[in-house]
Amino acid sequence: MKKHLFLIAALIVATFTANAQISKGNQAIGLSFSGGSNSIKNQTGNENEDGKNKNAAISFDYSYFVADKTAIGAFLGFTHSDANSISNGDDVLDSKGDSYAFGVFGKKYFMISDKFGGLGQLSLSGSDFKSESTNIVADVSSKFKSWALGTGVNAGFVFFPWKRLGIETSLNVFNLSYNESTTTHSSGVITKGSGYNLSSSFTQSFEDIKFTLRYHFGFKK
Repeated sequence: MKKHLFLIAALIVATFTANAQISKGNQAIGLSFSGGSNSIKNQTGNENEDGKNKNAAISFDYSYFVADKTAIGAFLGFTHSDANSISNGDDVLDSKGDSYAFGVFGKKYFMISDKFGGLGQLSLSGSDFKSESTNIVADVSSKFKSWALGTGVNAGFVFFPWKRLGIETSLNVFNLSYNESTTTHSSGVITKGSGYNLSSSFTQSFEDIKFTLRYHFGFKK
């Protein structure tokens, strides 16, 4: 019994022990990246669709620790996507798009030891997305552009292999955004849309896991 109480007490002490790199007044810069590909295979009645989606994202961020284990910051990001699909063996659709994102965030660390712990992040962000799709067989195309404002929550883990370098992994718990879009078709027809979107990587794919390399500075060696 005493041994169990000792282990629990040790865990509590370790959890609340402030790491040098995430103490008040320190700073950090991060490089994040994510990406992946997935196949599309849909069949509805006589309709068949086969294809593949690919995407790659990179972002840079800066954070400042306003308190022990608590940081605020800002980020800039870029995402490129590429999709190809074939419907009923003859309609060949090729689509490419680029997205730019920016935002601010607040982050909280929950350390279990000096090297490992969890993290939670709340962010406010905006994005601008543009893409172009072409039906190669029908020789028609369309241009799509949209902007969005949203808020999201991420959760993940952090590991410090060295004192100034942190490796973080995180996954979108949920993201709520409002967007407006415009599609211009090669025929001259223009369609517009708007709406809210609620998404979560937990209901999508673990390929959406974001990896971040973070350099911490502003503290004594």
